[in-house]
Amino acid sequence: MKNIFIPIEYSSIAEKCIESWIFHNPSWKVNKIEKERCKHNVLEEHGGLYLDPYLFCNKSLDDWLPKIIDAEIITTEDGRFLYLKNNQKISNVESSKKKVIQFDSLFYILQRGMYSKLLEQNVKEIDDQPVYLLSSQTFYNSERFFKNSILSYLYSTIQTNIIYMFWVGDQKMSATRKIALEKFKKMCGVKVILIQNEDVTKYMLPGHPLHPAYQYLCNTHKSDYLRAYFMHFYGGGYADIKHTTGTWKKGFYDLATHNDHWICGYQELPCAIFVQEMKPFCHYLIGTAAIICKPRTPLTQEWYDYVVKVLDEKLELLKQNPAKKSHDALENGFGYPIKWHEMLGHIFHNLIFKYKNKVLYSVPQFSFEPYR
Repeated sequence: MKNIFIPIEYSSIAEKCIESWIFHNPSWKVNKIEKERCKHNVLEEHGGLYLDPYLFCNKSLDDWLPKIIDAEIITTEDGRFLYLKNNQKISNVESSKKKVIQFDSLFYILQRGMYSKLLEQNVKEIDDQPVYLLSSQTFYNSERFFKNSILSYLYSTIQTNIIYMFWVGDQKMSATRKIALEKFKKMCGVKVILIQNEDVTKYMLPGHPLHPAYQYLCNTHKSDYLRAYFMHFYGGGYADIKHTTGTWKKGFYDLATHNDHWICGYQELPCAIFVQEMKPFCHYLIGTAAIICKPRTPLTQEWYDYVVKVLDEKLELLKQNPAKKSHDALENGFGYPIKWHEMLGHIFHNLIFKYKNKVLYSVPQFSFEPYR
């Protein structure tokens, strides 16, 4: 598989830019690397593309790169885009007669919230401009410019303001639950996507397939698995299908404008904390039923890895004792091997406490109206 290498940068802008390369290039493997690693060394060892973390993609590399694939090196003067066709010494290519294409420095023009085409003065043979790129300089020159223009662009184009809900299994949604869902959609102020059985596989990413244990899980644990998967790989919001008490817009805005924070939720209730040693730290914790996450942070990575580890370890037992009802659990005593809170509550609050300095608290609390 072809490789893209991007230095790790923990900011909402960089995360969305990295996400754009993952989304538009499923046939490429996107590797996040430490900043200290020399890009020339990485490319000489593996070949592929090295990118500045603040470059944004809205068209697949496969749609345009083959048109100039005879070039051994494609780069920019500022070095923020560097493609090496094969793993070879860059100095050998530059000193040989092999084709090297170098763009002029990248220029960006903001027009009505959308970005103009990249000026590629040295690549005349490309009929349609292939890639839109955003520079870190564009983002950070002006705080006012950032908040008024870039943030609205992220909201409208990258769809950070999405709340995912899950309804998986064979049972039909009750009338009360449907009312709760419709009220939630009207009150939350952002887009809501309800993921049902037929939708799940559509959201599985290349290299990260649906876990083979998924089919044996009870509906609640299926939702717990999908919650971890979506919050890690997609980010955005997650909500239980219950009544909310207000708009989520502030939560999305707060998280988007706090580069050093990774997750936003509501203050957890002491009665909802099932890990006893976490109860004294309730004021740091957020609830599991309504959250907004930035994708692919250390927090979501640990969360997702933990859930996968549980399923890996319990796979054979699940095959022998699959869920018999939608709320099955080990505590029921019928052989199902996963405890009720093992897929979520057991790990989530521990991680929130571990990364408490990365947490915001502006997602509205649920109301206690009937929803089942």
